[in-house]
Amino acid sequence: MAEAIYRALCPVCGGYLTVREARNGLCERTKRPLKSVFPIEKMEEFFEFFERALGSKPRTLQRVWARRVLLGDSFAAIAPTGIGKTVFGLVMSFFLAKEGKKSYIILPTTTLLRDVVGRAGEMASRLGMEGVFIYYHGNMKSREKEEFWERLGKGDFGILITTNAFLAKNFKNLSGLRFDFIFVDDVDSLLKNSRNVDRVLRLLGFTWDEISSGKRIGKRRGQLMVSTATGRRGRRTELFRALLNFDVGAVRNTLRNIVDVKVPERNLERLLGILERMGPGALIFAQSVEEAQNLYASLGDRLRVGLVTGQEKEPLEKFRDGELDYLIGVSFP
Repeated sequence: MAEAIYRALCPVCGGYLTVREARNGLCERTKRPLKSVFPIEKMEEFFEFFERALGSKPRTLQRVWARRVLLGDSFAAIAPTGIGKTVFGLVMSFFLAKEGKKSYIILPTTTLLRDVVGRAGEMASRLGMEGVFIYYHGNMKSREKEEFWERLGKGDFGILITTNAFLAKNFKNLSGLRFDFIFVDDVDSLLKNSRNVDRVLRLLGFTWDEISSGKRIGKRRGQLMVSTATGRRGRRTELFRALLNFDVGAVRNTLRNIVDVKVPERNLERLLGILERMGPGALIFAQSVEEAQNLYASLGDRLRVGLVTGQEKEPLEKFRDGELDYLIGVSFP
């Protein structure tokens, strides 16, 4: 009987893995044992840490991502919204900070940053790691900004949390830092400014010569994990493949607890029926601001609903905290 050969599954060299190699526990190309590269004890330690941080066990995908990070890989986490990519990046950053390593979490918007900072504060309290992270956004008080810049300059932190815009605007203040782990939430947003790819690679320890040539020289650098729901490639993502040995590939279908419903007609009673059947936690997208405002006027007296047509933060925060059951917004093409 012919033995199976598994493509790109050898944990040592990343090449083919044969049944014989798996049975003997040895990579025949490098002569290195397979067991030596599986950080089993470290993975179990992370799973326990994850449960302490969140009060729940990691999902299967989060376990896969943990294995890749702990093996030293850089990679793209391609999964729909709601799977837990951002939460994973945050917990892993705390785990690495516990070991004296520095992490950088890059987010697409200030709204998401504030949400992540809130979660980070809760995790820090549970883990007894208060003060390990610093963050920046434009709405901070002057005293908070002064403290941030002081701690950033001294390197007095384990986790840095900012937006893409901060990275682009303040890179000169970051250029002297090197990070062991960088988590980019929504790499599609990061790629809108192609220079941000170069900046991220520089913060991982690559030289400008390596970045410009696309050829890695010397020792291994920090790790990069990018999160995306689309898997779209940008012009500069070729550097990820050249220097970090991964690509932002095509999107893969993954199970998620979200139902997409499209209503072909403007029928308020039908909409109410759908909302009643699906229960709290729905986002209602209108085709214009005027239509969204009319829906809000019609539903506001009957449901706990909020309206978001611009930069409103209060409805988003109330929706997150369970004070609102539904949000109405505008679907822009």
